[in-house]
Amino acid sequence: MSKLNPLGGFALLCVACLTIMVGCVIVPGLPSVSTALGVPNAASWLVTLPSLGVVVFGHLVGLLMKRIGAYKALVIDLVLYGALGLVGMWLFNPIVLFTDRLLLGGATAMVMASGTNLISDFYEGDARLRMIATQGVAIELGGVIFLAIGDILAGIGWQYPFLLYLAAWVFLAMACSSSRARSRPRPRHRKKKSRPRQPGPNPMSA
Repeated sequence: MSKLNPLGGFALLCVACLTIMVGCVIVPGLPSVSTALGVPNAASWLVTLPSLGVVVFGHLVGLLMKRIGAYKALVIDLVLYGALGLVGMWLFNPIVLFTDRLLLGGATAMVMASGTNLISDFYEGDARLRMIATQGVAIELGGVIFLAIGDILAGIGWQYPFLLYLAAWVFLAMACSSSRARSRPRPRHRKKKSRPRQPGPNPMSA
């Protein structure tokens, strides 16, 4: 079993925070966000549709991850998570906006599945149990942190909480850096070739 370095473990914990962040970042400014996007009477849908997307796309995410592997799935879903989350502040058509939030839920499902799968791949025994417990703590702590930051950003402007979705790309850079560090080949010491010994004078020939 390959061993994950501390940066990789921290990246997996940060990725786990994205599961709760998907809805909570816009909650503090939800009235102003929904009004600005033209859906004041359907504000709750902006929060609940990502959860519905997790249910709708959960099975497909499992099939995709089985085909391409957990690490590639993690890379793809972090790219999609950041893009689908950020673009929401420019979608003023309700149908397009709700579709985007639903697809964001699909990306969240892939985050959950691939992150947990990688934990089971890189940890075993007591280390795996500790990592899973730490993952639960990270999710709850991330919810508090991102909710507080979302509240601050909402006070500046209704669109600024959407910038928090770009955290997925920061976590992607961390995961990729960890992968390169883990796969870097170690330098090998070359063995010195022993030169053939020159035959010395045979004392029996004197």
